[in-house]
Amino acid sequence: MEKRAKNLKNAKNWNMVLFIFGIIGSAIGLISLKSVGQVSPEVAKILGKEITAIYKSPIYITQQIVSVIISVALTVLYFLANRKLKAGIAAPKYPYYINIAWKAISLVISFSMLSSMYTSATIISTVATTLITCIPALLVIIFLFKAEPEE
Repeated sequence: MEKRAKNLKNAKNWNMVLFIFGIIGSAIGLISLKSVGQVSPEVAKILGKEITAIYKSPIYITQQIVSVIISVALTVLYFLANRKLKAGIAAPKYPYYINIAWKAISLVISFSMLSSMYTSATIISTVATTLITCIPALLVIIFLFKAEPEE
């Protein structure tokens, strides 16, 4: 039983990391929604016509809106999971799977939309950064599996 409590505590700690990241990400996302699809003439000159067209495209705008919605929803789910974990009850794993899946989907969308802009070094660093940001969600999943009662 002590091992289960330790695993639930570790899951709660990593869930809290995700919750804090979620609050920050949601706040930034909500603020950035105000200007999604808008590019100032000065920025358009710097970025060029191709990138400016991508930022104004419906698929990019949709991805940004969906991303903020998912971020807010996951933050709420992390909060609810934290309450369960604090009470010593195992939380559901699906928010963490959704987190990882959305990051993978966003990466694919980004690469498909901006494929001409990526160099091999940029691709490697983008994938590495995405994998690193998945670590907290993976750790919560691992600790929740470890906390499950053995049959």
